[in-house]
Amino acid sequence: LGFRSAEYAEAAALLPGAEVVIDPVLVTELIEPGFDVLACGPEPMLHAVAALCPTAQLAWEAPMACGYGACYGCVVEIDGTLERLCLEGPVLDAARVRAHVEAVA
Repeated sequence: LGFRSAEYAEAAALLPGAEVVIDPVLVTELIEPGFDVLACGPEPMLHAVAALCPTAQLAWEAPMACGYGACYGCVVEIDGTLERLCLEGPVLDAARVRAHVEAVA
């Protein structure tokens, strides 16, 4: 899933430390120009992907009660603003998340 060739899929599976949530080698060395990075998972993992690859697309998870933005039950804070994942997401640019994380740190 997510690899255009068996070579990359095999390389990813054989990386030392494969139990790590995200291995920087996957983003910094194995992804060729023109490839897209898409990630879905727990928030700490998405922050790690954003730090390594600001062009990635990150799929966030949140409870969505109404599905059309009225209840604000799916809100996450990005760039100092509240984003309703049911309307503005659930996929957000990693560059926005990265800027938010750096501002908070």
